[in-house]
Amino acid sequence: MKQHLLRLGGPAVILDRVPRAPRGGLVRGIVWMVSASVCVTVMGALVKSLGQRLPPVQLAGVRAAVMVAVMALFMVPKGPELFRVRRWRLLTVRSLLLTFINGAGFWTLSVLPLFFVTAVSFTKPLFITLLAALVLGETIRLRRTLAMVAGFAGVLVTLVPHALGPETVASAAAATAGGDGGATPAMVRLVPALVAVSIALAMAVSVVVVKRVSEVDRPTAIVFWPNLAVAVLLGTASLFIWVPPTPLEWLLIVVLAAAGWAAQQSFLRAYRCTEAGLVAPFEYVRIPLAAGVGVFVFAEIPTGWTAAGAAIIAGSTLYIARREAALGKTARGRDDTDDP
Repeated sequence: MKQHLLRLGGPAVILDRVPRAPRGGLVRGIVWMVSASVCVTVMGALVKSLGQRLPPVQLAGVRAAVMVAVMALFMVPKGPELFRVRRWRLLTVRSLLLTFINGAGFWTLSVLPLFFVTAVSFTKPLFITLLAALVLGETIRLRRTLAMVAGFAGVLVTLVPHALGPETVASAAAATAGGDGGATPAMVRLVPALVAVSIALAMAVSVVVVKRVSEVDRPTAIVFWPNLAVAVLLGTASLFIWVPPTPLEWLLIVVLAAAGWAAQQSFLRAYRCTEAGLVAPFEYVRIPLAAGVGVFVFAEIPTGWTAAGAAIIAGSTLYIARREAALGKTARGRDDTDDP
């Protein structure tokens, strides 16, 4: 069974027996990618809204439980083969990573601006490129290296003024001039900002792990068991801080789970409609969507520094995605030439 791991943007999506992209599928692919981006933005907005009263750990655990229950309904009738796992150790690592990604991710969404979290999430391809060189032994040439460095510079641009705030910059200046330089409330905001960056790193590590696991295990098992671990671990932790959801909140939690499922399906269909290198750039519509939702729903006005950093991150990761797509075309052309 030939499997493909798509990692140009968004969550890692495993395609099982991917058919060739049909002609004229670019428009459909763009529509599916924009739909996926809308679903992801809706998820972020729901988590941010629900997280103002409900503990983020509780939200993540309940959402995972709903997803696992729905998956089980479809998988059980098809037999135990869909659940079988051969690389348990690697899948355990992915389960722990996914638990951190969900728990910490929901928390950062509840305490940081949606635009900032969305922009930082696009650093995942940068970390994947770095890990591909360090762990998988892939060759990273000069242009991709420069793009990666520029992307991480964009992270710094978003972190320093936005996460710390102008009052912290003034505090740092006072400390340099001999002031006390004590911690301010704004400095505390650096912690969730750094956690947001670490989530992107964890997602990149998870992609590398999935790439190894998918060599022998089915996509259904790779998705089911880690989400079950999230449901058990975060669900158990949430029992100690449980806040009973209202009927409306229960409905929104179901919508949250449905949006997550719809996002995965839309990503999958987008990549099946056309080449990944053509459709992946349209995922960056998430950035203006997040900015719009942040402004009009949560009254979060992005700073100029955050917008500039987001543009640098988007530009660098977009270049890396296009570069990988171009290299992939070249490799396929060589393979076709070598065929008898």
